[in-house]
Amino acid sequence: MNLYVFITYSVADVGGGQMYIKSKAEYLKSKGWDIFVYSTTAGNFLIDDFSQYESGVMKELLLPAYYYTLFKRKQLLKRMLRCCDICSYKQCVIESHSSSLSTWGELLAEQTRVKHLIFDITETPKCPPVLSSFMKFKFDRKELVFIHEKTMKSFFSNENIPQCQCYHLPAYYTLPSIMDIDSSLIDTVRNFAADYVIGIIGRLDKPFVIMTVSDIITFLQKNNRKNTFVIIYIGGNANGGEDIMKEIVKQYQMFDNVRLVMTGFLFPMPLRLIDQMDVCISNSGTARAVRDVGVPVITIDSNDFKPIGVLGVTTQNTLYRNDDEVKIEMHNVLNDVLVHKELYISTCVKEEKSKKDFAIHFSFLEETCQEKVYYSFSKLHYSFSLFCKKVLIAIGGSAFYKKLSLICN
Repeated sequence: MNLYVFITYSVADVGGGQMYIKSKAEYLKSKGWDIFVYSTTAGNFLIDDFSQYESGVMKELLLPAYYYTLFKRKQLLKRMLRCCDICSYKQCVIESHSSSLSTWGELLAEQTRVKHLIFDITETPKCPPVLSSFMKFKFDRKELVFIHEKTMKSFFSNENIPQCQCYHLPAYYTLPSIMDIDSSLIDTVRNFAADYVIGIIGRLDKPFVIMTVSDIITFLQKNNRKNTFVIIYIGGNANGGEDIMKEIVKQYQMFDNVRLVMTGFLFPMPLRLIDQMDVCISNSGTARAVRDVGVPVITIDSNDFKPIGVLGVTTQNTLYRNDDEVKIEMHNVLNDVLVHKELYISTCVKEEKSKKDFAIHFSFLEETCQEKVYYSFSKLHYSFSLFCKKVLIAIGGSAFYKKLSLICN
């Protein structure tokens, strides 16, 4: 039997990462692979059968391995292997989803002598200076890949990476994220009988969700209370997000013509709720899903958090704008879409449905270096601040360090 292991931040709640894992896991199972998932954050398991990976939730993995002493690392690796007996499988691939998580993926792969691929599915990944040599090591072995072709060059900002080495793979998800299901939210929004309904879909801790609040406020101020609005935020936060929710609510309190609806995580999203939106603000796969049910979608650039354009009308991009696409202001594009909604719907060009086949992922794996060589983290050069963090964690553990960080901030 073969085993595929994901090391990710969370399979609880729902988001693009969870839906990607679910979709790839279904593909792998159809090919006879077993699946296991290690994650860092507990929560409600909204996607079917993800609760089986609850034993793989280890909050200690939230910090990179180099924060811990060698003794603690060995303890945690033993615990990981108690959760899943990797060595009992004929073949295993470990896929980690960020630079921090990849430190655990590399150590686990070295201990079990298996393949480790870093597939960074974060939208704006950064290369921590302390890990630059490790990331270059994985890049040279073609074991570092991103979700967009532009990402490799920004990740290695000090390197001249040829276009042919900007490795990227699609993070497909094949699950329907919008379905015709009942929800009390449908009538709640309908009963407000507002002139316009604006939707924002994304985890509350996504930078674009926070950054676009001020842009929407500007739009509302320019509207000068001529219309009534319902603004729907669909998305939660893996860590609760109460502070973010309170801040969002506070920002809109000055407007007596605005009703705010905050749903938290929804999976699947009710079609008749999405249908009531006159415009939606989102990015990545969710933007395409909403566009496909006939709602104009303003997509957001993950670098500067400004609108790229209206998906299928003025742009086909959902993550980064092209070099020839100019920055536009949210209040202008929001106003234009709301005034000319029917025109935007009628001129929207939907992409041809392509087969979402993860075979391309395995073709990429075959091109990676097959020699079983692993990075030695003893090569890392620690800054003084990083050394202090290691000492604090050694004294009080990761929970102590996290609490201390919150107090200091």
